[in-house]
Amino acid sequence: MSNQKVLEKNLWKWLSACKGPWVHINRIENVLDKGTPDVEGWVSSVGNALRTGFQIELKTCERPVRRNTKLTVKIELEQVEFLEDRSAVGGVCYVLLQVGSGADAGRYLIPGAYARGLLNRRYTEADLRKLVNHLSSITPQGVLEHILNDGCGT
Repeated sequence: MSNQKVLEKNLWKWLSACKGPWVHINRIENVLDKGTPDVEGWVSSVGNALRTGFQIELKTCERPVRRNTKLTVKIELEQVEFLEDRSAVGGVCYVLLQVGSGADAGRYLIPGAYARGLLNRRYTEADLRKLVNHLSSITPQGVLEHILNDGCGT
């Protein structure tokens, strides 16, 4: 397990480093509605041929000592329900989960429809690698490009 505490604000700092005329993202802290995701934004391709709005719930957790240990992610039922409901009507939403910290951190872009598995501790890190996009070596721009392509069905 890492000695450095894994913080959501550091994950936001990593993601928000992506700047440019093709992306607009905001961090939201909504104390009135517990389920609202942390990030909302729009991303577009060159010339705006493709564009989509999206929402991301930022989550972090420590890496378990044993590889077969299920991940413990602090996610609320209201957050899961928001992501499931938004996904059900075609919304583009994810959990961006960072496991561990520093150079060894694993980042996973988990579609909202799979968020309940985090609440119910269904996943090991190996399970996530098989299930979703493992982003440990990708840039923030790569995350947003994936969201654009996924949201536009390309």
